Amino acid sequence: MSMQEQSNIEDYLKVSKKGVILKYTNIRALPTSRPLLKDPSLAGEGFPFDYLQNSAVNANIPVFISHYSKDKQWVFIFTRFTYGWVKNEDVVVVNDAYTDTWKKAKQIYIIKEGIPLFTQSGEALFNTRIGMLFALIEEDATDYTVLSVSKYKNNEAMFHKTKIAKTSATINPLALNKENLNNIINEVSKTNYGWGGVYEQRDCSSTLMDLYAPFGLALPRNSSKQKEIGLVIDLSTLNNSDKLKTIKEKAIPFETLLYKKGHIVLYVGVYKDDVIVFHNTWGIKTKDAEKEGRFIIGKAIFSTLTIGSELKNYDESAELLRNIKSMNILTR
Repeated sequence: MSMQEQSNIEDYLKVSKKGVILKYTNIRALPTSRPLLKDPSLAGEGFPFDYLQNSAVNANIPVFISHYSKDKQWVFIFTRFTYGWVKNEDVVVVNDAYTDTWKKAKQIYIIKEGIPLFTQSGEALFNTRIGMLFALIEEDATDYTVLSVSKYKNNEAMFHKTKIAKTSATINPLALNKENLNNIINEVSKTNYGWGGVYEQRDCSSTLMDLYAPFGLALPRNSSKQKEIGLVIDLSTLNNSDKLKTIKEKAIPFETLLYKKGHIVLYVGVYKDDVIVFHNTWGIKTKDAEKEGRFIIGKAIFSTLTIGSELKNYDESAELLRNIKSMNILTR
């Protein structure tokens, strides 16, 4: 069966039901787990750049179900930030009573990564991730009790009261201060670089989206949209010196994003007269004679805007500072 047939486009929106994601799952551009990789001998291609990896979505996230693939093994869904195909086993249909409860409930924000969560009877559900939200049912001195969902027989939703320690979540958005920022940055840095969220990792934009979630700021998923939030300042016509001057004068630490095509970073401040940023990156572009390459980093780091300039085969044309197009202050 071709991908066109498998996608079952003629049934688009015919299901139109509400659902919940059961575990962290990939959102695919087509209903298949097979990767679409370009020539790995080319710089910036091959693994991990699967062009069918649209994004990924956390467990317990509500979604809208459009329709199923021809073989019923895949579901086309919409989330707050994107759309695409997820495996049928990873989503369950829910009724209006659940969605009404979820919408009316106070939401709690996860602030610790990788904490296992369980049903009332002790069965494993999934692990926490920064960026998750849960509908609060009740609380006591040490725990929040939240609404969670698994799949029962006949693919029916089964609802649970799940306890989350108050050390792992907060009922109110965090204050945007040094201590909280340091804690959340440490948590999102526990994952490495993952294009589109593959292998339960994060890329540049999902790192920032998740980082800001506990502070009550719901960023878009992609860097091209994130750069439009708040007060936008165009830097595209400035030389490197003027860019640095503008950033130092106008950027607010931990509230300002710097954007270049395909990548986005968080402005941290100035150290020894260098602008410092936080970002999750695959690597630094290099060039030997006429052949391009990559110096692989593959994780979240703090760096200057001239990261990699000490490398012998550093490609100045790909310099982060040179290619920054804009800055945007999220809180303005």
